[in-house]
Amino acid sequence: MRKRVAVLAGQPEEYLQALFIKGLSETLLEKDFDVCVFAMYQKFQNSPDRAKGESSIYDLVDYKAFDAICIMGDSIQTPGVLENLIKNINEKFSGTVVIAEKDVPGYAHVLQDNYSPEKKIIEHMIEHGYKDIAFLTGKSWHPHSKIRLKAFLDTMAEHGLEVGENRVFYGDFWYSSGELTAKRLMDSGKLPEAVACANDCMAIGLAKAFTNAGIRIPEDVAIAGYDCSEEGRRAPVSITSVHMPQEEFGKHAADAILALMEGKEIPEYRPDAKLFIGKSCGCQEDKLSHVLDVRNSWETEISGGSVKSIFNEFYEDIMSVTSPIEFINTVYANLTDADNFDGFKLCLNDGFEFRENSFSTRMIAAVSTGDEDGDRIGLDNYFIKEEMLPGFKDGWKMPSLVYFLPLRYGSKNFGFTALISRGRYEPVKEGYRIWARLVMCAGEVLIQRMQNSLSGTMGQGTGLDSLTGLPDYTALLNQSEDILKYIAAGGGKAYAAAFEIRNLSAINEQQGRSVGSNVIKSVSAIMLQVFAEAAAYLFYTGNGEFVVVMSGVDGREFEGMCADVVERAEGIRAGAGKDKVVEVCNSIESGSPTDGESLERLINVAISRKNGLIFSLYNAPKGGHSLSEDMRLTGRVRELLDHNRFDYHFQPIVKVEDGSVFAYEALMRPKADPYIAPPEVIRCAKFLGRLHDVEKITFFNVLERVNKEQLFADSGRKVFINSIPGQELTMDELKPVETVFRETGGRMVVELTEQAELSDEELEKLRAFYAKIGAQSAVDDYGTGYSNITNLLRYMPDYVKIDRALISGIENSSQKKHFVREIITFSHENGIKALAEGVETSEELKEVIMLGVDLIQGYYTAKPSYEFIDEIDRSIREEVITYYNARNGIYVPGREARVILTKLKSEGVKHIHVMRKEMTFIDFTIVGLPEVLHRGPDMVISNGYHGSITIDNCVFGGGDGFSVRIENGCTVNFIKKGHNVFYGPIKLEGDASYTIEGDGTVEIRE
Repeated sequence: MRKRVAVLAGQPEEYLQALFIKGLSETLLEKDFDVCVFAMYQKFQNSPDRAKGESSIYDLVDYKAFDAICIMGDSIQTPGVLENLIKNINEKFSGTVVIAEKDVPGYAHVLQDNYSPEKKIIEHMIEHGYKDIAFLTGKSWHPHSKIRLKAFLDTMAEHGLEVGENRVFYGDFWYSSGELTAKRLMDSGKLPEAVACANDCMAIGLAKAFTNAGIRIPEDVAIAGYDCSEEGRRAPVSITSVHMPQEEFGKHAADAILALMEGKEIPEYRPDAKLFIGKSCGCQEDKLSHVLDVRNSWETEISGGSVKSIFNEFYEDIMSVTSPIEFINTVYANLTDADNFDGFKLCLNDGFEFRENSFSTRMIAAVSTGDEDGDRIGLDNYFIKEEMLPGFKDGWKMPSLVYFLPLRYGSKNFGFTALISRGRYEPVKEGYRIWARLVMCAGEVLIQRMQNSLSGTMGQGTGLDSLTGLPDYTALLNQSEDILKYIAAGGGKAYAAAFEIRNLSAINEQQGRSVGSNVIKSVSAIMLQVFAEAAAYLFYTGNGEFVVVMSGVDGREFEGMCADVVERAEGIRAGAGKDKVVEVCNSIESGSPTDGESLERLINVAISRKNGLIFSLYNAPKGGHSLSEDMRLTGRVRELLDHNRFDYHFQPIVKVEDGSVFAYEALMRPKADPYIAPPEVIRCAKFLGRLHDVEKITFFNVLERVNKEQLFADSGRKVFINSIPGQELTMDELKPVETVFRETGGRMVVELTEQAELSDEELEKLRAFYAKIGAQSAVDDYGTGYSNITNLLRYMPDYVKIDRALISGIENSSQKKHFVREIITFSHENGIKALAEGVETSEELKEVIMLGVDLIQGYYTAKPSYEFIDEIDRSIREEVITYYNARNGIYVPGREARVILTKLKSEGVKHIHVMRKEMTFIDFTIVGLPEVLHRGPDMVISNGYHGSITIDNCVFGGGDGFSVRIENGCTVNFIKKGHNVFYGPIKLEGDASYTIEGDGTVEIRE
């Protein structure tokens, strides 16, 4: 059987690690070895849970299956992981072991040459004539730091150059070390002629800080790096550096393995490191060694459908799955970032479960591609964990390179993926890591859905937003302690950013909520791509708003990431026409929070600034458009106002008591082509000083429609009109429509936003105005910003409209439920009706009704339309009534032929109302349990019911002085089975009657 080598790596797609794996695998594949790379996605993690979850991939290794092991020691930097691997190898493995870049006692090791390349760099700088050269090395304890520093000191000494005071600095191989060193050098008052850095990251940070301070590179200070990263080569002033011969080093590691397996000495390693001559050292253009990186394929990320492409919709697809089979089908259909491999395996724990102790004994090969017998998808292809892959133990026809990568969420593992390349080296793409993390998040969401569905508490308390799959506001509150630990580990300073899809409401109004939801999911995917790889905390707080908290990062880098989100979002096109550009606004705040209160304050300031920015954009003469575009837009709005070119659509507001239409909200629809969203009209009108015209036109147009339709006279329904604070009409202005006002009889409701922040004097003036015109008032968008329950006392409206941000996903958020319940309770105690606006799902509808709202408005119950809708969809109306009845402990039978009494009790049902008009099954059965004599619900039979009710071991109440009440005009035939107990009499009203038959018994207890 072919020999096999296991490679234990930290982050296989990292530039230098990829080169090492390339050199090692190509050498071993050529010698007819299989190479299996077991790797995490990051060489270190920022939390113990993530570290535990990612490092679980090493538990998959079956040491008996391998002839040799190579540990990429310096790439596995998660605390404790390398030590645990060494322990396992000591206990479980007796073959050849080679450790790269770590000197571990008792094991053979190979070390990169960090001396000769550094000498080349320093000699090149000396050739330029620089004598005063500073050196920035890495961590003082790191072997690479020590060797590179020694190379610098030795080279300077060999050329008779003195290393002056304050010319040696220690960093951590990260950008910020370069920035800090630049500051120290500038503060010293004497800059060196040149600075050599122990890697390109620090060189970039140094160059950035110098450039920002007006110090030119290389005219004022020359800079050199080490490891020749793509970032350094493509910098504004390309960084002179040295290629680390990692590919050659990988070949050397492979040669070491082969030699040891044959009982030979490890061969000597003599790499030839090549300089990359950039501009940062002072070289002229004709001496530069620019290297143009080319793709190995004509296919691009966009044409190939990579997850990094803005056109890739894998995130939306995978997050919406509701079953394991749909999950694996979606994975198979979207293998865009694994298509450079010959085979792919998705292997899941038995039962599709997360496990703290890594993998299940029996595993499922759920997706398998590239096999000789064709692709296979399913949940019935089992294999034993020790096999690692189906058929692996039996051997493959060609030597293969296989990457094993974990699937986890937090500390829990639910499987792994395997990427297979036959007879050749193939790298793991950066996009694959993003793709895999989407799969991991989707797996967590699906498992939560499955668990909650089984327990009957779908989504309750998961802390995950159902639309995006991201942690929601619940998680933001619950994870404050973890976030604070993360911030402390990152140096104590944190950045918070709040993002909002600025034109989401316009997209929803013009193209529908489904289009708006897709926009939210697309922006969410972008957020995840930008921030998930940076170990940031990312949340979706509803209503198109996202929050990011990040630490251990430079402020400008964080700003760049935020700008990247905004720029990528502009590439999204919403709707069938793909002509609506998505606009995302954001604001950033920094601070050093030490407790939950200061962390919340940091986040709230970012949100507040973002809200202020959006407000200013809506009200400034320039709102994300070019000046010429904005001038044209303002001119079009002026024309609309001059000629009163506005229509209004009316969205029904539904009464939860009976599902009837209680009122309508009038929504502005400008007659403009191309369409202008109402917020844009308001913004431009404010710039023109014509908000009062908007107010006047709105009132007159709506009242004219109401009068024309005879709405109030025929139905008694109300109309809600949005009002602009401070722009109320005078009685003189209202005289032309005075008759209509007189006929409204208090059926006009004027909406005022909570964010208006009116003074007490202004509020009193508004109240007086409403009294004069006979209108009621409503507070709109309540619950956004810094809402306070007692703030309603100042407004004392007739209605409070609870904002969509609190309603969205409320079934999954205990915090939202608590807040909404408080609003409703306070409103009812003060004679205010509570209205939930923006209800878009059945789950949201049920939750807000059960919490006690009086009125519902949203796309789920009815969309806006030009015509007044007399009734909402019957099925929705029945759903509203069902939830309302459940809230009041009422069950209306007739939708099912068999009613389970114990289930009704568990749901808090106290009254069974039998009403013929609500029934599909006129004759039905109520089933209880034998010998259970606890009092159950009472039963009222009304509305002309005539039918048979089978009672089987039932117990009925008597709390209101009866067990069953049969109202006038009803006849009932009770069919008794088992032993039934009635606590209280059967009351008859008018000509009502009943009969009892069957072989059971009925006992009536007073």
